[in-house]
Amino acid sequence: MNFNYTRRYGRKKKNTSSPVPTCQFCHDSTVVSVPVFLRMSDEPQDSMVVCYKNICIACGKIQYFINVDEAGNKKQSYAFWLHSGRKCRDFNLPRQLFETADGKADVGYKVRFIRALLCLQIARPTEKIFTRQEVEDELKKQELGQ
Repeated sequence: MNFNYTRRYGRKKKNTSSPVPTCQFCHDSTVVSVPVFLRMSDEPQDSMVVCYKNICIACGKIQYFINVDEAGNKKQSYAFWLHSGRKCRDFNLPRQLFETADGKADVGYKVRFIRALLCLQIARPTEKIFTRQEVEDELKKQELGQ
């Protein structure tokens, strides 16, 4: 056993746990949370944070969560999140992007748009800013592929 003499009245076991998250791929302690931006136009100030991703700076890979369902099956999902949750419908998008003509929210379109953005993010994990046109092109490609 490894002991540190840090107290006057006895030995204290050395804490070997790491408070810093480590990468699931390279096991380095360089995992950080980085925002994913959507640029609505060509203007740089017209960008907004859609969600956050946990990424390793050393190897550039996006981390993942492991979800276990009631049957005990494990499923990996990439570490995209927002403070309000991890579901696509909770992520930030400007309302005019997914609002219908009668003023109602088309949540299905919002989810498909965000999934297209996340597919681009997974394909290019080191980038963090995507344009609206890139995401719409990816969405069209996904809809044609179905």
